[in-house]
Amino acid sequence: QRTQRVITGGLIAVCAVLIVGVGVLIVQGTRPAVATVAVPTVVATATATVPLAACAIAPTDLPATIAAPPLSSQPRVALSLGLAYIDLVVGCGPTLTSGTTFTANYTGWVQGGAKFQSSRDPGQKPIAATLGTKIIPGWRLGLVGMHVGGVRRLYIPPALAYGTKGRLPQIPANATLIFDVAALSLP
Repeated sequence: QRTQRVITGGLIAVCAVLIVGVGVLIVQGTRPAVATVAVPTVVATATATVPLAACAIAPTDLPATIAAPPLSSQPRVALSLGLAYIDLVVGCGPTLTSGTTFTANYTGWVQGGAKFQSSRDPGQKPIAATLGTKIIPGWRLGLVGMHVGGVRRLYIPPALAYGTKGRLPQIPANATLIFDVAALSLP
């Protein structure tokens, strides 16, 4: 009976923490930026009940296309040559490495300008790409280490995008590009 009371008490405590957390989000008028996979299993010990970790997954309700990238208060991770990124959602699937073939949804904007392309536009579909071939260097370098199921925002300087020539008419010369990339799967 004692063990049953400890387990029951632990489950009640976990539920209370979850309810309080959701209540705080509701009071603040925000909603979670990521969805989580519910893991109902718990590990019981003689003194406590510990919930197993949940894993973040890419949200399925991302807007089809928007005129400018949504604001993020997360700090950027700086890479070489002016490339930077923010993991908006850290996935829990396999990691993208150099040479990895993957599928992804993406939206691209010119910094300070407008959206120029999205796989989420009507009639478009996710792309299949390989890190290392036929993609701009900013993607090739900036997506390494990303997990499938995640969403990464890339800030790509002109030298790692379309440089001094641009890609007219949508991307002017010397444009810094911003991409939100959602890694969907590895084949």
